[in-house]
Amino acid sequence: MEGPEPAYSSHDQDPTHRSRATVVGSERLPTWRWAAVVGLVVVTFFCAGLMIPNAWYWMGVYPMHPLFQDFAAVLAAAEAVETGIDPYIWAENPFETYGRPHGYGPWWFVLGSLGLTTADWWWTGIVVDVAFLIAALLVLNPRDRLSAWLSAVILVSPPVLLGLERANNDLVIFVLGVALLKVLPRGKWWGVMVGGAMVIAATLLKYYPIAVFPVLLMGRRGARTLWGFGSSVVGLVLMLFLFWGEITQSLNVIPAPDSPYSYGLKTPFNAWMVEYSHHGALIAGWILGVSASAIAFWWAWPRQRGIWVSTVLSPGYAIGALAWCACFALNTNFIYRYIWLIFPASRWISQLRHREWGRLGGVQLGMLGFIGFVWIPWIWIVRNTVDVNSIRVPIFWCITGVMQAVALMLTGMVAFHLVKGAISELRAWKDWYAETHKRAVKPS
Repeated sequence: MEGPEPAYSSHDQDPTHRSRATVVGSERLPTWRWAAVVGLVVVTFFCAGLMIPNAWYWMGVYPMHPLFQDFAAVLAAAEAVETGIDPYIWAENPFETYGRPHGYGPWWFVLGSLGLTTADWWWTGIVVDVAFLIAALLVLNPRDRLSAWLSAVILVSPPVLLGLERANNDLVIFVLGVALLKVLPRGKWWGVMVGGAMVIAATLLKYYPIAVFPVLLMGRRGARTLWGFGSSVVGLVLMLFLFWGEITQSLNVIPAPDSPYSYGLKTPFNAWMVEYSHHGALIAGWILGVSASAIAFWWAWPRQRGIWVSTVLSPGYAIGALAWCACFALNTNFIYRYIWLIFPASRWISQLRHREWGRLGGVQLGMLGFIGFVWIPWIWIVRNTVDVNSIRVPIFWCITGVMQAVALMLTGMVAFHLVKGAISELRAWKDWYAETHKRAVKPS
């Protein structure tokens, strides 16, 4: 097992964690108060971005005006459909402030059927942000000073603040992921069915959540789980068939990052191809980032544990890891996709006081913080250069290279544990099948 977290549970169910709370419980606020403190910190940073001139840039966020423009874009697409306008054509939608086409799933058009328009941008944006913040606090579940501090740091990082500033629709998908996490482990057949419906809905909204489908098999092992999983797959195929026309249109205009301001396998290529990039500094940054990450992993890996020892992962870790790795591989990782690493971060926080896995959890949290907060100097340099040639300064491109390398190495470690967890899950299903078959053939 990879750490203190037992299978199919969050770190708040860790028995060692409960014993610590028993010993020093009098020194701690109740869990909900720590969550409230973290939420207040996030709201304070968000309000500072609204009220203090240029504060967004100093927090590593490149804002759009007016506020909540990413969710306003899906409202504009839904309104266009209601008025007979094709939302998939560039600059043809009069309701979209920046002329962006609709590059997402067709189920966003339900917003128009509900009577929502771009005039509702302000309150719908608030609802999306508040729902995400609550969901993120449920995942991180801060219950002491250390976990509260780390949770606050993660939630005020530039990628998360960017998602909140734009009320990006990925926040909605995150909320669905948390809802799936709360439904699935109950082990009931209806939990798999409801979870399957959630994954189908998320897929018809943003496509990449299809990668999360295997998590449906992480409920209670049994025939009903397999039946629910198979039914969900059939339902997904049916929905894709019904909406294939709209899906192909959106895929033709789906937004994909084409600059270094992103995470993904193609990001180093994007950085290299920028005409004013400093190639020598980029290479130096890549080498530095890979080398430092490799040394940190070697130092932190528990010596008493072989690298191939099986790992049992919770559904929460699997949800975040699958979504993040899929987007990283597909190069659709705008920086607010960083929110999916909140799920693995919950596990890393729970590992910090664990004797065997504490150092590895700390290293991964450090790398998470680096690839999140490195955008502050990055944005500051971009914002304050007088002309394009000023961005030729080597330090800018060295920072870019280091960030890309560290993001790649952290993603590799997440994927490594994900694969090991999948192997453990398959073995568990194999054992269940063997036991079931043994009972079935046992003579009376």
